[in-house]
Amino acid sequence: MANELLGIAKADGSAITLTVSSIPQTHKDLEIFFTGTINYTGSTFYTDDFYVNTVDTNANYDIQRIAWYNAGGSYTNNAVASGHGYSNAANYCPSMGITDTGQGGGNGNWMTVYLPEYTDTSGYQQILYECGGIKNSNAWAASWGTAYKYGETAATTSVSVKNSGNHIYQAGSSLLVYGIDRTV
Repeated sequence: MANELLGIAKADGSAITLTVSSIPQTHKDLEIFFTGTINYTGSTFYTDDFYVNTVDTNANYDIQRIAWYNAGGSYTNNAVASGHGYSNAANYCPSMGITDTGQGGGNGNWMTVYLPEYTDTSGYQQILYECGGIKNSNAWAASWGTAYKYGETAATTSVSVKNSGNHIYQAGSSLLVYGIDRTV
């Protein structure tokens, strides 16, 4: 498989959304990587949400996902979901802040998304993802899932990640989009 970097959005410390747009329609699949931290010091749990083509709050995504998290040293699994009408594709991706209090204290948040056949307009765009966030060994979360944006068969021309609490991404947080060519 051949990879080509198609675009990068890098936070300068003032953005709540990172977007790579004008994605060329010249590859078979897309692979997207996000890593970052928000400028937040409170204890509320926020998420990094993934969007295809538009960033909105409409309930346009169907998802199936499983999420695990560890809070205070105990493993908990109560975040299984499958359904219609979610507002973003990569649901329950933790967004850690910059301090060591509450849910904050992120050593990093990450997300990997794969969009097979992203130029195909004959059906809904399939989205596969995994994501996670780490504060320390006793506070982390991760999610794996699949989604599609129902009602839209347009080819993918932009992708975005946005913090659910509208918090600013720290400088250096990055969203990278790669075009993937495969023979099968």
